[in-house]
Amino acid sequence: MIFLVLALILLALLAYTRWEHAIVLTTFLVPAYLLRFTIIGIPTTFLESAIIGIAITGILQPRIRALWKKKAQEFSKPLAISILLFLIACGIATILSDVPKVSLGILKGWILSPMLFGWCVYTINKKKTRDSIMRALLASGTVVSLIGITQIGSLQRIQSVYDVPNSLALFIAPLLVIAIWKRSYIPITIMTVALIATQSVAGIASVLLALTIGVVVIKKSKKLTLTILAFTLLISAIFWQTGRIEYFTHNTKTSSLAVRYQLWSISQDLIKEHPIKGIGLGQFEPAYQQKLHERFIQYEQGKTTKKPLPEFVFRGPHNWILSFWLNTGMLGLITFSTINILVIKKSKKQALTLALITILIFGLTDTIYWKNDLATMYWIFLALTTTTRRWRNA
Repeated sequence: MIFLVLALILLALLAYTRWEHAIVLTTFLVPAYLLRFTIIGIPTTFLESAIIGIAITGILQPRIRALWKKKAQEFSKPLAISILLFLIACGIATILSDVPKVSLGILKGWILSPMLFGWCVYTINKKKTRDSIMRALLASGTVVSLIGITQIGSLQRIQSVYDVPNSLALFIAPLLVIAIWKRSYIPITIMTVALIATQSVAGIASVLLALTIGVVVIKKSKKLTLTILAFTLLISAIFWQTGRIEYFTHNTKTSSLAVRYQLWSISQDLIKEHPIKGIGLGQFEPAYQQKLHERFIQYEQGKTTKKPLPEFVFRGPHNWILSFWLNTGMLGLITFSTINILVIKKSKKQALTLALITILIFGLTDTIYWKNDLATMYWIFLALTTTTRRWRNA
C-alpha cells in the first residue's frame, strides 16, 4: 500500500509538471487496475486513482483548463449528445438497481473513470503525444503478452496477469490489429504468439475478420491477404492438434458454444421481462443464476425435457448487444450503438477504426467493455479517433 501511494504521488507530480507525459505513462499502466485498495472505505484501483490524479492536476493548470474549454467547443455535437445520453442511461440503471452499491462501483470504475481519461486523451493537441499514447498501449499489450508467453507449458491456456485466458485475449486482440495494420513487427510477433496461446477462438476470429474487412473495404493488399490466409491455416492446424476446435463445437459436452447458447437464451428471457430499463449495472450474474435455478426446477418437474448446463458463474451474457441492453436498458444500447456508428463512419484513422471493429466482432461471443482495462482502452480509441479536424462541429 505504501508503494502504491508513493507511485501515485510521483505520478501526480509528473502530471503537474509534464501533464501529457503522465497520460502516456498511465496509458501504459492500464492493466494496473488489478492493483486494488480502499481509500476512506471506498474501493478503488491504481488505474482509477491515477486517472483522478491526472484530472485534478489538469484542473489546477490554467493552460490545461484553457485547452479543455477550446476542445469542448470543437467536439462533435451528435457524438456529444450520444455520449451524454449514454451517461444518463448508466445513471438511470444505477438508480434503479436493486444493489446500488455494486452499481455505483461499476459506474465509477467502468463508466466515469474511463470516460474521464478518454477526455484527457482527446484534449491533447500534439500529434507526437497522441502517437506516443498509441505506442504506450501497444507496449502494454506486448508486456502482458510476454508475461503470458512465460506460462506456455505450465498452463493449457495462458492468461498472463488476468484471471482467465479470454481476459488476455480481449485486451490484446484489438491491439494486435493495430500493430499489424501499422506493421509494428515486434508487437505483432509477441501478441500473435500470446493470442494463439490463449486458444480464444473468438479472439483470433475477430482479428482475422477485422483485418479481412480492412483489406476488402479500406486498403486492398495482396501481401496482407496472403498473411491472413497463412495465419488462418496455422491457427486451424494448431487448434486441430490441441483439440480446441472439438471443445468449441461439440454440443454433446459442456462446450463453449453450448454454454453461450444457454447464456443468450436466459439473457433473452431477462430482456423480455425488462425490455426498457434492463436489470441494472452489474446485476447479470445473480439474475442469470436465478433464471438457471428456475430452469433446473422446471426440468426436475418434467415441464421441459432439455436439461440445463450447470454453468453458474458468468459476469456477462457474452454478447455486447445483450450486455448493454441488460446493463443500461434500451437507451444505453441505442446510444452505445450510435456512438460506434458515428465514430466508425466518420473516422479516417484506419488502424483505430479496425480496432473498434475487432472489439465489436469479439463482443458478439464474449463480454467486451465491462472491465476497467477494456473500458479505458475503448475510450482511448474513441478519443484518438475523434481528434482530427473532420470532427470539429460535425
